[in-house]
Amino acid sequence: MQIKKLNWAGVLIKSEQTVIMIDPLGRTPINQDKPFAARLGAAHEKFLDFTQLPTPTAIAITHIHPDHFDPVSILEAFGEDIPLLIPIESLEIVKNTGLKNVIGVSLGEKYSFGEFNITATYSEDGYGTPQVSWIVEGNGKKMIHSGDTLWHGKWWKIAREFGKINVACFPINGAVLEISGLPEQSIHHACMTPEEAVEAARILGVERLIPIHFETFHNSPFYIETPDAVQRLIQTAQERGVDVSILLPDQDLKLI
Repeated sequence: MQIKKLNWAGVLIKSEQTVIMIDPLGRTPINQDKPFAARLGAAHEKFLDFTQLPTPTAIAITHIHPDHFDPVSILEAFGEDIPLLIPIESLEIVKNTGLKNVIGVSLGEKYSFGEFNITATYSEDGYGTPQVSWIVEGNGKKMIHSGDTLWHGKWWKIAREFGKINVACFPINGAVLEISGLPEQSIHHACMTPEEAVEAARILGVERLIPIHFETFHNSPFYIETPDAVQRLIQTAQERGVDVSILLPDQDLKLI
């Protein structure tokens, strides 16, 4: 199993014959200024060209926020028939994007694509949008990708259900948002902080934590990344005995 970091929360997992993408993002979200959408602002890094990446066997989406689900880029690069896994609660919405091979997945459901099995497990969204984590397993290795989850109480349950997990891709930017259209705003983080990501990785007993969901977007006062995210991640990981690999977009980590 080899893991390639894409932009923002996106990752690509590949073996000799199978490629899985999770939350690939090909452009700045086009509807970020609509009511109830996060105003992420301009991206602070160049987006990878999907057409220069390996064609995925399937794509898995943790949830339908526009910084995690980019149907326009997916359609342009891979066509309407690419298999796409989505939380079942969002199935009808996603069917209206032009994608034709959409599979609604409930917690605990498993699907097989080539050499990989993909299972939906627990995740918790900061604004109530249905969200899952994806467990991808193949060639004797296992990884978890948790979108932009908050800290939640199911880490111990995930550890019991799935056993040894080699790599965790967790958000670390602890964003605080101001969203147009909400009757009240929140001062609390909408996804995990660096410290929470490290602790979740420690509870799961993963061999390595790959941080995602950081640095690409920071647009005060609408989308504010927690200060010193990477430095705090490194320091906390050292203190808690968790190994970290910080990958730039297009960088790979091969699991041996």
